[in-house]
Amino acid sequence: MALAEADYKKNKSDVARAVAQLRSLQVSPGNPTTTVAIRAQIAGTVVERDVLIGQEVRDEAVAPLLTISALETVWVQADVREQDISLVHKGVAVHVSVPAYPTESFTGMVDHVGDVLNADSRSIKLRCSVHNSGQRLKPEMFATIDLAESAADKAIFIPTSAILTDSEHTRVFVADNDRVYQQRVVTLGSTVDNNVRVLGGVQVGEQIVTQGALFLQQGSQRD
Repeated sequence: MALAEADYKKNKSDVARAVAQLRSLQVSPGNPTTTVAIRAQIAGTVVERDVLIGQEVRDEAVAPLLTISALETVWVQADVREQDISLVHKGVAVHVSVPAYPTESFTGMVDHVGDVLNADSRSIKLRCSVHNSGQRLKPEMFATIDLAESAADKAIFIPTSAILTDSEHTRVFVADNDRVYQQRVVTLGSTVDNNVRVLGGVQVGEQIVTQGALFLQQGSQRD
C-alpha cells in the first residue's frame, strides 16, 4: 500500500511539472491544438529538419528535430602531408578556393592543427576559419587551401627540371661564384605546379642549374 501511495505522489508531481511547463509556454493543457513558437537560443540557418507538421514528438526522442548552423563563418578542413607540417601553425593566413567559384578565393586563418599523424596517409588534420560573405560557401563543398606568402616563404622550391635521379640518390647541380658546378644530394618534399619543395641539401640564396643539368651530369661522367 505504501508503494502504491509513493507511485501516486510521483505521478502527481510529474503531472504538476508538465502543467507548469505548458503554462510557461502559454499552452492550455485542455487545448492540445494550441500553436506555440519555440525559438532557438542561437541565430543561424536551418540546414536540416527531421520533423513534419503534425508529427508527434516525445521527450524521450534522441534525434534532433532541427539542425541550425551559423554559416557566417565556416570551417574548412584539410589534410597536410607530413613533410609540410612545419609550414603550418595556428594563426597562419590561408586562401581557400572552391570549384563553384573558380576565379575567386576566400581568406581565412588556421585555428587548429591536429596532434595525431595518420599512419596510412602520413598526414595531419588542419582546420581553418573562413569568413563566409553572402553564405556562398556551403557545407560539404570540396576546397583547396593555399598558404599565404608569409608562410610559403619559409620553404625552398626549385623547378623539377633541376632534379637528377638515379637508383640511389636525388641530386641537383649547385654553382659557386666561380661558376664551378658541384653535384649535391637533396631531400625532396611535395610538388606544386612543376616546382618541388627541397627539405634538405641546399640553402636559401644558393644558385642551382635549372636547365641542362642532364648534360652537365653526362659531361662529369665522361671526365
